Amino acid sequence: MITNFISPTNIQQIPDTEFVTIPWVNLPYCIGKNSLAMTDQPLYTISGLWMERFRSKTNQIWTTGYDIPQLSNDISGISLRVNINRAARIQDLIIQLTLGGELIGHNYAFDMTTEYAYMHNIPLVGDYNVYGGSTDMWGTELTAMDLADPTFGAVLSFQSNETLPHRDLAYINQIAIQVNYR
Repeated sequence: MITNFISPTNIQQIPDTEFVTIPWVNLPYCIGKNSLAMTDQPLYTISGLWMERFRSKTNQIWTTGYDIPQLSNDISGISLRVNINRAARIQDLIIQLTLGGELIGHNYAFDMTTEYAYMHNIPLVGDYNVYGGSTDMWGTELTAMDLADPTFGAVLSFQSNETLPHRDLAYINQIAIQVNYR
């Protein structure tokens, strides 16, 4: 048994306390799938004199309040669908589940550089991604009660690619979760 992809009812952004992060505007728009949220300013990479790099990153997006129907007590997998326009220079930083205000399980951020992916013939993450899957529990032992908890959800954050100096906006169209039951 499988649910449809379900959008969150609550979405908020949290800035990093140790590092200046770029905020999102119109963030509630990515609860539906007909509008866009976007970064307040472009993410950027700056090359330094000694080849050091500075990369910007976004505020964390915390999505909770998924009304997930309980089709069984036995969960087999969780999928997170993210539709983002990243202009090929924006990379994942955090793609992780949350429960009780804490990050839980594996971080599925794809943080490979463009050069490494090219040299090893690995496809880069694109604009439409499904993280997790029908048999993937993200390294957790979540129960149906956990998924019904209003604090259950997903956390996302993005960063600029470190390879080439650039400035690019990021746009998010939709964030949604799907649950597979045994």
